[in-house]
Amino acid sequence: MYQDTGIVAASATRTKSMAFPINNRDEHVQVRVRHNGLWSAYASHLVSVSYEPPAVPTLAISTNSTVGGIVLTFTNPTPSAGQPTVAGNEVHVRVASGGRQDLERTVNDDGIRIAVDIANNGTFTDHAAASGVDYEYRARAIGSNGTRTFGTWT
Repeated sequence: MYQDTGIVAASATRTKSMAFPINNRDEHVQVRVRHNGLWSAYASHLVSVSYEPPAVPTLAISTNSTVGGIVLTFTNPTPSAGQPTVAGNEVHVRVASGGRQDLERTVNDDGIRIAVDIANNGTFTDHAAASGVDYEYRARAIGSNGTRTFGTWT
C-alpha cells in the first residue's frame, strides 16, 4: 500500500493526487466513501502509471508576407522506447532579449501560450506579431499520458 488518505473531512473534496514511485507499471487503486458514518464497498480500478515525457519537439520559423504572419512548423520526433506518443502541441512566445515589450508578450520569462491542439508535425501562423519586434517561440509537446515537455526557445 502506497497511501491511505484516511477520512477526508471536507465533503467538497472530489479529487486526490497520489504519487506512484515506480514508473511504467500498472497499479491497483481502491476507493470507498463514507456517508453518515457508513462505508461503501470499495471501487477498484487498474491504472497504468506513466510519467515519461514525450520527445522534445522543434520549430522551424519562417515568414509569410502574403498573410502577414510568422509561420511555425513543428517537428515531433518518433517516440523512443517508453516515451508516449504526442497527442498535440502548444506554442509559447516571448519578446526576444533586449527587445521592447509588446503588450502581453513580455521579455525574458516563460512567455505566453498562444496556440493549443496543433497536430504532430503541423504548422501554426502567428498573426498577432508586431512589426519591428523580435520574438522567440518554443513548442510544447503533450504526451498521450498527459505529460508535457518544452523544446528550446527559437
